[in-house]
Amino acid sequence: MTKYLSHVIFTCLIFFSTNLFSQTTGKLYMLENDEADKPRILTLYQNNAGLILCGTTKGLYWFDGFDFSPYNSAMPTNGAVTSIFETKKKQTYIGFSNGNIAELKDNTIQLLQFEEGFPKVPIKSITEDSNGTLWLGTAGEGIYYINNNRLYNINADDGLSDNYIYKILYLPGNGVIAASDRGINICSVRGNKKHVSTYTSKNGLPDNIVRTIFVTDKNELWLGMQDSGIARFTKSITERSQKRKWNYGQVNDLIASNSKIYVATEDSSLTVFNYSESNSSYDKIYSDHTILKLACLLKDREGNIWAAGENQLMRTGKPGLEVVYQLTPQQAQQVHCLHYTKDSALWFNIAGNLTRLHKSNNKWESETFKLPGFSGTTITTLYEDPADNLWVGSLGKGVTIFNHENKKQFKLNEPLLSHNNAISITGGENIIWISGLEGVVRANLQNNNYSYTNFTDTSGIGNKYVYDIFCDSKKRVWFATDGDGISILDGNKFYHLKNMQGYTGNVVYKIIEDKYGNIWYATYDKGVIKYDGKTYTAFTIDQGLSDMGIAGLLKAGNYIAVIHKNIIDIIDPATGKITYLDKAIAALDINTDLNTCTSDKDGNIYFVSGTNIYSYSVDAATVHQPSVSIDKVELFSNDIERANSNSFRYNQNNLSFILLEFIIPSLKKFNTSTN
Repeated sequence: MTKYLSHVIFTCLIFFSTNLFSQTTGKLYMLENDEADKPRILTLYQNNAGLILCGTTKGLYWFDGFDFSPYNSAMPTNGAVTSIFETKKKQTYIGFSNGNIAELKDNTIQLLQFEEGFPKVPIKSITEDSNGTLWLGTAGEGIYYINNNRLYNINADDGLSDNYIYKILYLPGNGVIAASDRGINICSVRGNKKHVSTYTSKNGLPDNIVRTIFVTDKNELWLGMQDSGIARFTKSITERSQKRKWNYGQVNDLIASNSKIYVATEDSSLTVFNYSESNSSYDKIYSDHTILKLACLLKDREGNIWAAGENQLMRTGKPGLEVVYQLTPQQAQQVHCLHYTKDSALWFNIAGNLTRLHKSNNKWESETFKLPGFSGTTITTLYEDPADNLWVGSLGKGVTIFNHENKKQFKLNEPLLSHNNAISITGGENIIWISGLEGVVRANLQNNNYSYTNFTDTSGIGNKYVYDIFCDSKKRVWFATDGDGISILDGNKFYHLKNMQGYTGNVVYKIIEDKYGNIWYATYDKGVIKYDGKTYTAFTIDQGLSDMGIAGLLKAGNYIAVIHKNIIDIIDPATGKITYLDKAIAALDINTDLNTCTSDKDGNIYFVSGTNIYSYSVDAATVHQPSVSIDKVELFSNDIERANSNSFRYNQNNLSFILLEFIIPSLKKFNTSTN
């Protein structure tokens, strides 16, 4: 443990001056009862079934996405619920403000019994190490761990820096990390010997009072402190950081999600920051004052961030969703294409001009380029060739090649397509493909000159109206046609997928390839199809697709993004599981032009919704299917004890099962009966 601490450094905060604003980003739920003294939520936890458990001053509640319901207790616990934890064996333990410890069995709270008795102070936090040992952090008696139903104590006499513990978490490869009134402690037990290492202001910590800790999916450790804000620890010194004053008050909880940090503060409610790991900088995005004093935060398994304080629970906006650029209503109607280029810039069209967006100091900056001769022209498609030139396709004005660095542009005067209408451009190496309403053109670059081949004969591609062209990793060219399905050019030979057994989808809009080499295509009325070279797998509403109307299909890192009018589906190609960015999280009104969505090399997707251009980062930890659990069982409409009612008499033949299909923010509650 000492080796770890000797290499740990504190990453300080750099705050850039910004136009700060307050924002309400989610939905508020109220925990009510018949008493004047309402339950105050002290801690949140999501169990394996997907339910959110709320520890309150009035006991333990569960939240199903709509309502709060209290758990019954087998005996009086006489204390507020201050901690909740579910083990790898799906055992749920409850810690109370009076030191009691209980287990949740069959939806009933049952107190544990120890020969030593319970601690006499609140159980602030519970965790489990890699050996399955249960650890307890207390407010005044240090740390306990349970072995063979016995409580063993680690306190200041054993080297703990302070006996008041706010939170404990297990950090793989290091041990149990404890946040205390005097820095952090790293604890483990090997054999019967206790090992404790400490890290305080003497070691460089800017604040001894560490009120909360958070471990990311990458096993990065974050701290939330009394006066000095938030900090991330690293094991090697990579850069020097400049410390700025923290002005947001005591940190009660924090969550690091993607490139954002969510902080529950005493004085500034929920405060959200952008975080740049490359330069250790923090940029405040907004403060949400919906709940004035926050006690705790929770990141659920779908990536939603929840915040609680007093008797209020709030679901915040979806992590990873960011407004890149705000358009006027008139401009929003003119955008017909987005394209992300290799230099990390996002391009879009407005009224015959091109706008380039790029990030500087965590902010998107814009510059606009005029295209002479394109005034009043609809720009329909953009493509970046290997030489970093931007190919600009239009309706009626053909194709222009543009280079933003030297501001030069070159209009292809060759009559490429009938009426000079271009709707898709793609390519690779020295070949560019252009499709339109009346066929397809291939441009070959040789000695800085282009030669052109026009494919207007429908016997090859099969249809002159080609929505999309895609060049795959095997150098085959795929054509998405309006009525004749998909055609493929492999070498010099065309063949048509509609002639193959199992093929479906005559009208095809978009074609992409996933990391495994599978081809995915979006259809007019058959959903999204995955083709592995042999078989076709359809994703429709029956498989979990949100909508059969498809406006875009993108590769989003390791995932597939399906764009609809009001929702975005995320498909995991390895499992076929689907999650979604729901309109209840962000009110989406997505531009359905086929080229108004794009993605970058990091898997972020970009799209136009309403008057905003958005980016969305898919978090691998949030790609899940809904979970289904039994809420209760009824016999002749009366509740029964599930644990003790596994067999019934012949005349006990009317059973009802109330099931929960739990996926935030939509929860379906349905009843199935048997006679």
